[in-house]
Amino acid sequence: MKDTSKRFYIIAIGFLNLIFWVITFMCRKKGIGSDIITTIEGLELLIIGILMAGVLSIFDDLFYAVPIFCYIPFVFSRPFDIKTIPIFLYIAIVVAVIGIIIHIYRFRPKLKIGKMFWGLAAIGVSLIFGGLGVSSNNQRFTQFIMMLFVSVGLLLVYTLFISSVKKVDFNIICDLINILAAIIILQTFFSQLAYPDTLNKKTLNLGWGVGNNLSLMLLFTMPFAYYKAIVCKGIVRYSYLAYVGLEYFTIIFAFSRGCMLVGALGLAVMFILGFKFFKDDLILYSSLAFLLLTVAMFGGKYYISQNPETIEKLKKIMIDGIKFDTLNGRMKIYSDLIVKSWDYPILGHGVYFPFSYDIDVQGEGGYQWGHCTFLHALFTTGLFGTILLSYHMVEKYYGLIKKMNIKKFTLLFSFALSGLYGLFDISYFYINYMVVLIVVLVLADSHMERLFNFKFVEKYAS
Repeated sequence: MKDTSKRFYIIAIGFLNLIFWVITFMCRKKGIGSDIITTIEGLELLIIGILMAGVLSIFDDLFYAVPIFCYIPFVFSRPFDIKTIPIFLYIAIVVAVIGIIIHIYRFRPKLKIGKMFWGLAAIGVSLIFGGLGVSSNNQRFTQFIMMLFVSVGLLLVYTLFISSVKKVDFNIICDLINILAAIIILQTFFSQLAYPDTLNKKTLNLGWGVGNNLSLMLLFTMPFAYYKAIVCKGIVRYSYLAYVGLEYFTIIFAFSRGCMLVGALGLAVMFILGFKFFKDDLILYSSLAFLLLTVAMFGGKYYISQNPETIEKLKKIMIDGIKFDTLNGRMKIYSDLIVKSWDYPILGHGVYFPFSYDIDVQGEGGYQWGHCTFLHALFTTGLFGTILLSYHMVEKYYGLIKKMNIKKFTLLFSFALSGLYGLFDISYFYINYMVVLIVVLVLADSHMERLFNFKFVEKYAS
């Protein structure tokens, strides 16, 4: 299949994902019974599972399974957690596994060890063994089985894709991620139209994630649109620059203050780099930048003059909503996590433990996130898991920094923006982010360098 056909295929899978999300979202909006919604959602997941199985069974090149795998976490219009996973998702996974078995039987793919395999395996090991030493955790066995299932499953998917996905042009990787951004943007504005009050109350919820989650994903996607702006010319170039602006505008719409700050930093870097990458259009680029700033300034001034209450609303959310002395409760969470982490310093409390966490900073019930990826890792997987996560980070960034080029810089920029936000919220441990990260690591494997060569293992595997 040529690149143009691949692009249409990606768009088709993305459109199907969006339609499925809209159907169940509108059912929730209209107050249709949860049993009916569950049935509709189940049929959607079954269709996706059958589609995945069909692709796995028919194609030697598993690129065609990648968009399905990448987009499926964003099809859910109502929230669930690891303890309330819809039963039909398990059924869809079983159907997909049948497709994997058929694929392996038909095409006998040669096993390959991806360049990021060992770092991902390290994270999986930390999740599996996290919390096993907590005697008061009566769900240790359930947690162990679930983490084993999730970790081994994702690692097998990574290995299968590495072994069976043919080399993909970097532009196709960017198209895949840019379509994901389009899905998220459309879901966000659709949700805002359906529930206008969420803009003022910071209660945006797409089902698969809230404002912070969707903003994290858009931080991840922004550099890929910027890369397309770099390599394209003329009106297409400026369309992609406008697309980057739309992604950031959606982050503002979602009122994720941390992502706004990191995104603004990212835009500043892009703006400065533009004078290097767009030097063939330097006069036009500079003029357009000045024009946009002027329009934004005068347009904003006019809008505020016509809607004076907007300033008060923004002030209430952006300034009054921030408790600088406690960082919106984060200082309490951080200090508490650090103290409690030493109760079980080696293997941590386990991924399930925050369901029954005894502090209640953000309201009753729900999962208590650590609001810092490394502190959450320390609390749930201990020093053992934190060290393994750090190894993965070193492996990932080493693979990009060595022999740097514009493609590697795009990947580095994406990982850095989402990783920077992960220092004061969660990036890893969030399944949607991990799925997309694995997809990018698979497709970009040929563009990365290996940290260590375990030749004896790879020779045995092949």
